[in-house]
Amino acid sequence: MKRFISLVIILVMLVPFAACRKSPDKEADSSPVPTETATEKPADPTSEPVIPTAEPTDGHDGELPKVFAGDDVFFILYPDGSLYGWGNNIHGQVGIGSTDFVRTPVYVADGLRPVYIGETVFALDSEGGLWGWGSNEGYALGLGDTFDRTKPEKILSGVTEFACLEDGCMYALTENGDLLKWSYAPWDDLTDYEKDVAGTPSVCYENVKYFDEDFIITRGGDLIKRWGDFEKIAENVSEVYGFDGWSTIYKGTDDTLYELRKVWESDETKLLTVCESVRTVIFRGAGHTYVLKEDGALYNYVHPFIRDQETEPQLIFMMDGVKELIEASSISEIWACDANFALKENGELWAWGEIDGLPLGRKDGEDLSVPALVAEDVRAVYTNGGQTYLILTNGEVWATGLNDADCSSIGAGAEQNGNVKGLFVKLAIENAAYIATRLTADQRYATKAGEDEYEGIWYTGTIVYARTFAVLKDGTILAWGYNGDGCLGAGSADKIVYTPSEVCPEGR
Repeated sequence: MKRFISLVIILVMLVPFAACRKSPDKEADSSPVPTETATEKPADPTSEPVIPTAEPTDGHDGELPKVFAGDDVFFILYPDGSLYGWGNNIHGQVGIGSTDFVRTPVYVADGLRPVYIGETVFALDSEGGLWGWGSNEGYALGLGDTFDRTKPEKILSGVTEFACLEDGCMYALTENGDLLKWSYAPWDDLTDYEKDVAGTPSVCYENVKYFDEDFIITRGGDLIKRWGDFEKIAENVSEVYGFDGWSTIYKGTDDTLYELRKVWESDETKLLTVCESVRTVIFRGAGHTYVLKEDGALYNYVHPFIRDQETEPQLIFMMDGVKELIEASSISEIWACDANFALKENGELWAWGEIDGLPLGRKDGEDLSVPALVAEDVRAVYTNGGQTYLILTNGEVWATGLNDADCSSIGAGAEQNGNVKGLFVKLAIENAAYIATRLTADQRYATKAGEDEYEGIWYTGTIVYARTFAVLKDGTILAWGYNGDGCLGAGSADKIVYTPSEVCPEGR
């Protein structure tokens, strides 16, 4: 999250939020029963289904293959531990010992679970070994040289977490609490000596339990501000949810939510207690935080900041019976989407927020300041920021959102070209277990259009690609969306795969 937020955005967000005091909007025109679009049912698998698994986020108990989707590189991890990959391989990022483009999933290795997929790929083994392959620009692999690797090579042992953060560096957290850092970004102005030092992992902080772009939480519960001088700003912290330049929202070890607020034109801060028994939080910055409590009650914590003025935060009840909060955010400045979903225990799906490019299942296609019911009998929700997919309790899949003929498809067939601005459309999929979906912004052909005082450079001509995979309960994998050079692995040469098509890994 950007450390300095636009004051213009802040002032806009200060428009009275009284609408949230109303009951959620359950209008007739938001009926969750859309007009079904007839599409051809995908062919039955031609081989025995693979028995699978991996972290079903929707609570499905069966073992399933796990699909990992990068921008143009993809992997499947099977329950027997075998990893298959395909896609763009210019730097050897598929990991098969060559740089040839791979159109059909092929065997890569055993026992590796991808934790980061880009031109460089990182994976963990079951014993905490960190492995890497692909591009090694800027010492990305931490092996002391800049030669690409076309096959997995072990980098470290005893690793529990890995991340490539916005500063362009690689970070690994070890089981003994050491936070290791290596590599450098192309924009870093470093001496040759500094580059050499960055070529291998070194400890940048000790006794760490958690880290992200802005913070470190130590094993003792101290909250440390990462940027600057690693300042300690709070104690007894279990989770931190965000920082917008003025406010830090975090949960204490007592499950109480706190706001640490900066005082205008001062080095001072003040601590505000928000509420107790917090399960999870969506932090939107600019004064809005959505809080889900352990009892399923959902609240909007409104905490605006206006320069030299004191504002009174409000905790506004929204609804109860919520089991999951889902955040749909923009992938960059060129894609404005700040939508939110609340999935209730009874299967109702409610939506609200700014939805440029992401219809929320409403006929009017307008932003929603008040939550509206958009679907029922929902088991799981998946969104990539431009498309939203629902799996119903009966295993059906419904979709809405970006559906461009040149770069995307929601999987409803070619006749459904154009963004779906109304209700959800049913796809020709049955017995779905989970969805993996990815939206990619390609700025290779974009041109600089202007510069905003707060947001920096903005561009025109950016292309947004969408690719989606559905894993069925029998282990079958289906794919649709932008196919490029055949990167979906579904055996099609078409630029767009409009209807879910089976992915058949080589030799399985």
